[in-house]
Order: sequence, then structure tokens, then C-alpha cells
Amino acid sequence: MDDKIQLLSKFKNALSKFVGTIIKKFPEEQEFILVKTFIDKHMPMEELMGRFICQILIDRGNIERRYDGFFKKHDNMNGRDGCLGVNNDIYKRIKSIYLSEHVDDNDRESCWKWFDLFVKIVDQYYIKFGEVKGWEVDHTHKVFIELDKKRSEYKRNL
Repeated sequence: MDDKIQLLSKFKNALSKFVGTIIKKFPEEQEFILVKTFIDKHMPMEELMGRFICQILIDRGNIERRYDGFFKKHDNMNGRDGCLGVNNDIYKRIKSIYLSEHVDDNDRESCWKWFDLFVKIVDQYYIKFGEVKGWEVDHTHKVFIELDKKRSEYKRNL
């Protein structure tokens, strides 16, 4: 399997597993089963990657700092069909679950570790392959200035 497809698959599988952990923890939240099915069977891998790079990676500092406001900021993402192509109500529900009293600090840290993994995979993809067509980024933003430097270095060492 070529490196690009491998990273795209790794990201899609990680995202699917993340949603699976939500389903296990909150089985009464049936809409997450539909989200997982949509991710697994219908969402193009490059679309997932492009949306994450364009809409989430730019906010990596808040992920690294474990800033709860990250979830408030990203519960109603703009873009084609909402983030990841599913109803924005799902993201509002993720936020409400994350911020609820039913989730303890260990669960929240587990969620952050998933996002750490997503960022790691997406960084690898971006450094090797750049932005996804149709999901262009602001190359003047500090996150992408740093990643573009790493991408240039990677390309020089090929």
C-alpha cells in the first residue's frame, strides 16, 4: 500500500475507533452509530483528512494545552456539509458529552489523546503530501508556516 493511502487509512481508522469509544461509553447515543457507519463506509478518506487539516489542525495549540474551549469553538464547523460531512448537531452532542458531569477527567484525557493521535497522523500526511485539494490552508498562519518548513525539509531530503 502506498504511503499516502496508508496514512489516509490510518487516520480514517483512528477516527472510526474514536467514535466507537463514544458508542461504548454512551450506548444510548444512537446517532453515533450512524456517524461511525458514515465514516467507515461513505466518507472519502481525503475529505476526512482535508477537513481536519483545514479546520482542526490550525487550532493545534488548544489541543496541546487541553483547552476545553476547543470543543466549544469546533461544535459548529463551517465548510461543505458541516465538518466531516455529518450533521453539526453531532458535534454539538460531542461537546455536550465532553463537558457533562458524566465524563470524568480520565475520559477527557482519553479524548485529548485521540486528538493527539489525529494531529500526529495529520502532521505526517501534511509534511509528506501537503494540503488536500479543495481544502487549501492559510500558509501565513503560524501552524502552517511551521509545517511548511518541515515539508520543505522533508522534500529536500528525498
